[in-house]
Amino acid sequence: MTEAIDPGSEIELSDDELLLLRLTCELTTDDESPLGPLRPEVDPQQLENGARTLVRRGLADRRTYRPHREVVRRLLVVSEPDARVVLLHAAPGHAERVLDVYLRAGAFVSYRRSGASHFVGPPLEQVDVLDEVRARFSPRRSTGDFIKLDLTPAEYYALVCFAKELVLHGEAEMGPKRPARSVFDPTMDGAVLMPGRRARFTPGESAETTGNLAIPDEAAWRAALDALVEKDVLSKDRNNWILRSYLWDLARGIATKTRFVLTRFDFGPGDWYVRDATLIPVPGSVFWLRTVGKKGLAINEVDAAGLERAMASAVDELQGTATVDV
Repeated sequence: MTEAIDPGSEIELSDDELLLLRLTCELTTDDESPLGPLRPEVDPQQLENGARTLVRRGLADRRTYRPHREVVRRLLVVSEPDARVVLLHAAPGHAERVLDVYLRAGAFVSYRRSGASHFVGPPLEQVDVLDEVRARFSPRRSTGDFIKLDLTPAEYYALVCFAKELVLHGEAEMGPKRPARSVFDPTMDGAVLMPGRRARFTPGESAETTGNLAIPDEAAWRAALDALVEKDVLSKDRNNWILRSYLWDLARGIATKTRFVLTRFDFGPGDWYVRDATLIPVPGSVFWLRTVGKKGLAINEVDAAGLERAMASAVDELQGTATVDV
């Protein structure tokens, strides 16, 4: 009895089946493919096992052993991808890739491995990928002012300090003395580059330069506190500064690393071009965090249209090698 291929479901392949398909279909793998290089030695028994099970499952013709077109189509995308799109979900004590697809000639195909089994998903269009991302968010629908902050590195450092105070001690109040230690930046670590590869973030900075926010000196710390009062991020009570309560949900998301990061890797002949969008969901709304130029940070509360712009900034096709302006 053979299996019918469900066009909307994953196809599971064993190691033996995948080996046979790669050899008979001459599927050369790029360095960016998750399939990895073919081993130089091939066990004939593996090929025989692969052929037998592919025929039994209806994934190859019984007489010619020609594989089903749908199988080859999916494997070609994963073997020789032009790009990759990943959605990372991070929460306290938890991080997972909830979307991981490879792109070739307009078709997106997911790949995952579990033990000796390989799973390739159905070909998707970009609209399908964005639908899957969009479904995880509930942008604000109410009217009124949306939160929009443009911060310098020192101002963002101060915001992170107040956010940590809120999470650790239940209140976001600090005196004029700046923290003595560097604060880990929980926002700009989005793309999660693979080992051994160099990439250029577009826009933004290389992942190699992010990770810790530099400690501002005393003068810069006081200037940042005063600037955040002017931007209505902090209020001042005598000699203490207090994080405004309307920002508490955002602050908790920042301090606890609760966020989604949508990243696209375009595989160029030299460097990879990498773009990402960091999205922090809060009750009833979503915030989009992004670098502005090389130093600034923009934090925007988004409605449905803003969410579309955030996703497009990460996933839309690059025009040549130009930097995308968001």
